[in-house]
Amino acid sequence: MIMTGMTTFDKTLDMRGSGKLKEFRALRTKLPNVYFAKGAPLHTVHLPSTITTLELIENTELTNIITDKNVVNNICYLDSNGVAQYANPSTYRGLYIEGVTDYTSSNANAGHALSSLVIEGGGLKYGSYALLSNLVSLKKSATENKSLRISLKDVVWTPYTQIEQGTPYTEPITGHSYWKLNDHSMYDAYTYDANTWDSDVLNGLIYDYDSYLGNDRLANIANLTILNSIIELFERQNG
Repeated sequence: MIMTGMTTFDKTLDMRGSGKLKEFRALRTKLPNVYFAKGAPLHTVHLPSTITTLELIENTELTNIITDKNVVNNICYLDSNGVAQYANPSTYRGLYIEGVTDYTSSNANAGHALSSLVIEGGGLKYGSYALLSNLVSLKKSATENKSLRISLKDVVWTPYTQIEQGTPYTEPITGHSYWKLNDHSMYDAYTYDANTWDSDVLNGLIYDYDSYLGNDRLANIANLTILNSIIELFERQNG
């Protein structure tokens, strides 16, 4: 569903009956709320800064957040001959919330209305941590005392995802690689073996590693950076 550019649209949308929805783009609208179906195969969600409530319940295909506004602004562009071209959909797959997922300290005053975020399960993994971190940073820098409700349940902040039983071998996507759990519960880099792939997957030994997390991002989680920020924010507000 593409609503991008419907600048006067300001109604709440209830999409909970659309269990097969894969794409929802509503930038440059005044959309206040949208409700998606539990488990819908959403892989692309672009939301304007006017969104106040977002719930993502077991949307496993939504696997990353988009931090660069240019990615969502250049979906359609003119080539050197002045002919309209469309970017490859894979380049703008993910969750984008204007003023939130693209937050940096330099654009902290860009504005956003998000006051309630609920994520249960799903595929965002570290993206849910980054989203939480951005919201806390925005809350700390806000000049107005706006409420902020966040609920994260059954989210996974790890770079390793176990390959599901019965999954045939495919080359890992860019930024990913396969690792195998050894007898010491450690991960070893995996080299594909057609004779053992199925049995290794069946036994839960093969994992997909997402290098996006990197050592710095993992260190943030391990050092409870976000928890310290939340405590600091709470103490500041409750003096």
